[in-house]
Amino acid sequence: NPYKQVLFIKSSILVTKSIEYAETLHNIATLYSKNDSNQKALTTHIEANEILKKYFNERNNRMVISLFNIACTNSKLKNDSVAKNQFVKVISLSLENIRDQFSVLSEKEKAQYLNSLSIQFDTFYLFALKSKKNNPNITNDVYNTILKTKCLLLK
Repeated sequence: NPYKQVLFIKSSILVTKSIEYAETLHNIATLYSKNDSNQKALTTHIEANEILKKYFNERNNRMVISLFNIACTNSKLKNDSVAKNQFVKVISLSLENIRDQFSVLSEKEKAQYLNSLSIQFDTFYLFALKSKKNNPNITNDVYNTILKTKCLLLK
């Protein structure tokens, strides 16, 4: 398995359980996901997330992205209830970060920052659309998120 070979080589160079090692795991998980090896991707994303937890709090952007990747993979695996909780957590953390960081940003920087988070919001909306039949309450989460994000750039 070429991914395991890369990880083995990296582990001989990097300190295992380091941030760089976690990033390598993330990259390998992404490759697994691209090749539809979603269970392997999930396991690898979770391993990377556990390492990152030792270095960052849950609101750190790396942690939010890590949780987002886990949510996306759970969605691919049809673990919808788990994915829903993870997506809601990602959105909640992102909104907290927006609230804390927006006051010091210019209007242009605010727009750029929101644009950088759009993949998270758009993926959550798409997930909600696909899963609303089995989980109709998810539309409340979408509605509340849209309300919170739409007014952010209004002057």
